Amino acid sequence: MRGFRLIVFSVVMVLLVAPNVVQADDSCAQVDSRWGLGLSWVVVESGGTVFYGSGTVLIAVSASTDAELGRIDLGGVIFEISIFGNHAFVAADQRGLVIVDISDLSLMQALAHTDDPVRANGVASNGDIAVVTDYRNDVRIFDVSSPNDPQRLTVFEVEGMAQDVVLLGQYAAIAEGTTGIRMLDLSDPANPVEVALLSTGGEVNRMTVDGSKIYVADHDLGLVIVDVSNPASPVVLGSLELSGSAGAVSVVGTIAWVAADYTGIFAVDVSDPAAPVILGTNRPSRGVPVDVVADGSNVWFAAYSQGVARFDGADPSHPQEVGWYGGAGETRSVVALGDYAMVADWMGLSLRVFDLDADPSPVEVGSLALPGYPRRMALASNRVYVAMEYEGLAVVDVADPENLLLVTTLAIPGHPQDIVLMGSVALVAAQSAGLQIIDITHPEAPSILANLDTPGTANGVSIVGTTAFVAAGSAGLLTVDLSNPSNPQILSTLDLGAVAIDTAPMGSYVVVSGYYSGLFVVDVSNPANPVQVGSVDVPNMARQAVISGTLAFVTNGVKGLSVIDLGDPANPVVLGTTPTPGETWFGGFVGERFVLADGPAGIAVFDVSACGQAGNPPIADFSSTPEHPRAGDTVSFQDLSTGDPTSWAWSFPDDGSTSSEQNPTHVFASAGGFEVRLEVSNSNGASTASRTLIIQPAEGELPPVDYPFAATAVIPAAAHAGGAQGTSWVTDVVLHNLRDDNVTADVFFLKSGIDGVQSRAVEIAVPGDESVLLTDIVLETFGFHSASGAILIGSDQSLVVSSRTYNTSPEGTYGQFIPGFNVNRALMSGQRATLIQLSEGDAFRTNLGVANASAVAIDISVEIYEASGQYLDTSHFHVPPWSHAQINGVFSMVGFPQTADGYAIIGCDTADAHWFAYASVVDNRSGDPVFVAPTRESSEPLWIVAAAHVQGANNTAWRTDLEIFDPAKNLEELSMQWLGSEGGTPLEVDLPLTGAPCRRVEDALASLFQGEGAGALRIEASEGSLAVTSRTFNDPGDATYGQYIPAVFESEALVWGRAARLVQLAHSTRPKYGFRTNLGFVNITGNTLTMNVVLLDGDTTYLGNLSFELLPWQYHQFNNVFKGMTDEDLDNAYVVVTTQTGGAAFFTYASVVDNRSGDPVFIPPVLEP
Repeated sequence: MRGFRLIVFSVVMVLLVAPNVVQADDSCAQVDSRWGLGLSWVVVESGGTVFYGSGTVLIAVSASTDAELGRIDLGGVIFEISIFGNHAFVAADQRGLVIVDISDLSLMQALAHTDDPVRANGVASNGDIAVVTDYRNDVRIFDVSSPNDPQRLTVFEVEGMAQDVVLLGQYAAIAEGTTGIRMLDLSDPANPVEVALLSTGGEVNRMTVDGSKIYVADHDLGLVIVDVSNPASPVVLGSLELSGSAGAVSVVGTIAWVAADYTGIFAVDVSDPAAPVILGTNRPSRGVPVDVVADGSNVWFAAYSQGVARFDGADPSHPQEVGWYGGAGETRSVVALGDYAMVADWMGLSLRVFDLDADPSPVEVGSLALPGYPRRMALASNRVYVAMEYEGLAVVDVADPENLLLVTTLAIPGHPQDIVLMGSVALVAAQSAGLQIIDITHPEAPSILANLDTPGTANGVSIVGTTAFVAAGSAGLLTVDLSNPSNPQILSTLDLGAVAIDTAPMGSYVVVSGYYSGLFVVDVSNPANPVQVGSVDVPNMARQAVISGTLAFVTNGVKGLSVIDLGDPANPVVLGTTPTPGETWFGGFVGERFVLADGPAGIAVFDVSACGQAGNPPIADFSSTPEHPRAGDTVSFQDLSTGDPTSWAWSFPDDGSTSSEQNPTHVFASAGGFEVRLEVSNSNGASTASRTLIIQPAEGELPPVDYPFAATAVIPAAAHAGGAQGTSWVTDVVLHNLRDDNVTADVFFLKSGIDGVQSRAVEIAVPGDESVLLTDIVLETFGFHSASGAILIGSDQSLVVSSRTYNTSPEGTYGQFIPGFNVNRALMSGQRATLIQLSEGDAFRTNLGVANASAVAIDISVEIYEASGQYLDTSHFHVPPWSHAQINGVFSMVGFPQTADGYAIIGCDTADAHWFAYASVVDNRSGDPVFVAPTRESSEPLWIVAAAHVQGANNTAWRTDLEIFDPAKNLEELSMQWLGSEGGTPLEVDLPLTGAPCRRVEDALASLFQGEGAGALRIEASEGSLAVTSRTFNDPGDATYGQYIPAVFESEALVWGRAARLVQLAHSTRPKYGFRTNLGFVNITGNTLTMNVVLLDGDTTYLGNLSFELLPWQYHQFNNVFKGMTDEDLDNAYVVVTTQTGGAAFFTYASVVDNRSGDPVFIPPVLEP
């Protein structure tokens, strides 16, 4: 756990100064105060008192009562503590050795500290000498017989990385990682002599001594026991392999207690050193155990980011957690909340709020636990938007800084690093996932609006107007046009020859932090043609630059904070650097003070008044009341700007009015979303904030179709109309609520061919956890006897939207599943979609459709191709606003009526367009359709979760055709695996490809595997991306009917801890009428999974439960799953699927079959929030 620390070098000297604040003589930025809590690396016990480190703070706690007895900030991150008599000898990282008088725990005093070693990480003292390890590669020995005046006696260089030290009389044992254990004779401490070197064969972490034995926590080997009765000839007596990384060990009697990081803790019987045995294990409820000390039945574990956990070890086979001592994690960033500072505690998974005016150091006044690792933050209207590095976005209500509230979270691809706000969108730099644009119009329901694939990795982002500046790693600086946030465009890329990790605007310049290559100044007066004009090296690294006037405050990691004069952008000058005890990350101004996140050492508050920087311009911000205004209400605006603005300029877009009042009022006459802007200024400059205010309809009125709902879904096709070949089409829709709260949905019909701006909403109530079935929605909900179009559903929180559009016939129904797509997944101007597995001829016809979910008329182009890639023709059509259009028989229309296998590329270049494309391939003989959505290409393995070559009931013959799309036309072969119903090792074959874009594999199980049965298919390319779709159908010889099953990504597998639902299920108690539901499952791991399925009617009535085991690599389908569960017919049921097995990964689906026609529709799962 210590190997991450960086190596730095400094002048070696011994200083006798107060060790709680580090200063720099050459910098105008001086540390004014600190809050030093942070990671807990060490815990020791002596004389009934427990001592542990939290960041730079040494804390003493009563071992009997758990009461804190005292604390002291030592000004260096505490890695080890050695107690002797009334003194604590502390290895305090860059602070070196610190000696503390602990005779009065309530008034502990630091007597002295040394500036060497450079990175002190281990210490052991007997009162006369202190042996200190340096993480680099040496050991330092001090005479501490006079604690106020320690004197360095010598430096002993070692080969490995010195990790720890213990004393055995006149000997010292040095832990050196993979080098082993080095024994030194210290009979003459000024001239140590090496007497032995023992290699454990692993990596030695910490050690403890008990009698003539050293107990070693070995990263690779677990627990190692060494006989040192003859220090010149140490011998390994025994070892015990432990899961996890053994970090530390403590011994009481015949019990060794081991801290093993993420695995937890172990109690080990060492009564026979040659054969130690695990007695028990456990895990702290939070944190990661990295150190341990035991006394009697009490065992204390340093839990890294969470302080110290106390366990009762009276029964070593069942150690129990009984108490905690507080700590903190690693701070990452700072944002101002008025006079308070909010700090992101990354490793502590929390936000902390500090009163900076408390004397003598900042005091924490509020906190909030988060579900992820907070990295950077942005503030607007009493909301803080937090980029969580692995989990996405968190929205936090900070109206009361002492009582923070988590509003919601949003999963975001990649690893979010940075976040800035631009009106009603948030820009998130998400490393490999590029720039993510998040719609925060509704802070309680944010959604991904768009994403921009960036060259390099998106590490940092800043914004000026509608131009974003992205630090793109090795790709340098990107400038991005966000005038249309739903369609971001890269304007330029500037290679800086460095790894760009952050950006900061400064007038017509952008300052780029180049990590270990220094700081760069770029002229962006023409964003399409940026020019580097200057650069400067900084100590260690440039992580972040905060601009104030013409000064840059630059965080340097382990070197602290540098101040750089950018008055001449071509010739930046470093004015000075102030060290800090931790590792500086991101900081910011809180009033006139600069507050810096110092990683494992908490926060540092700087007085920068001596820097003579120009004053900071005010930061615009505002809020409004009421929270949910209606049309006609008076809305009051409250100025929340900081930095002492002297003028205010408000603009209201609904009627074009303005105001110069600080806190104006305004009446919005109509419902909708309106972007209100505030510009504030003073003598130092100006800034602007904008917010989209949602004005609800007046009481008793319904919203218009263009209303900015918190959640909007679109079903691209719906009908109550006749079709070709005597077909008759009907659409049923299900709205399902995944949450406990009731939801009101406003449902619109976007009729084909007409401007739908006047479309009228129908209000539908969807109770919590229930499904609402809207049968024949076009006729029964909207009253159209002959019409086709699309359905738009707006609501105040997300709903699952599902539909089935089907052809009715005397033999039953033949249908296609059409999901409701989140409007944020709409295609936009300049984008293209590919539709594959298309056919036209005597047996099939292909229709192409578009739903327009925007307020502008759009022009669509359709390029038609054969599977070989041969271009056939291009067709064009027009779609009015809020409308729908479909062209039927598309291959015949362009003169190619006999196309066995083809594809289409459909596009739109109309500005501000939001649209959905689809194809519907219809069997001319049965009238059975399949809905084809645009391809989803991926380089990861793909799964077709159900495929068949099997004879079914009633003389049915089920087959599966695959369609493989190679967009780059460069794949040579694919690996195909078939998981069958018996489980076990999948069958595998290689499928050669021809270089054509599309290849259809008919009757895939028979043609590829020469097999019969049903199962799932895994498809993988050795390199490159592909898309795969399939159709599983019954082929009686004269017509076909079946279900379309697109491939899913392997990363989309369901896992332990998440529940999935399958909706729009049906069941008839009469086998020749109505429907039946089959449920399928695919285990994609080598472990047996315990599965659970709860069956419910749409009103949440419990129907039954299925519990079963899914064998390794097994496909299994339950047919007619509701049979025996109910005596009633069901037309709107659903199921909830979970697994009880950790490490599980599986897929599930439903197939709803018409009992008369035998036609199935495939229904995919949706995840519970």
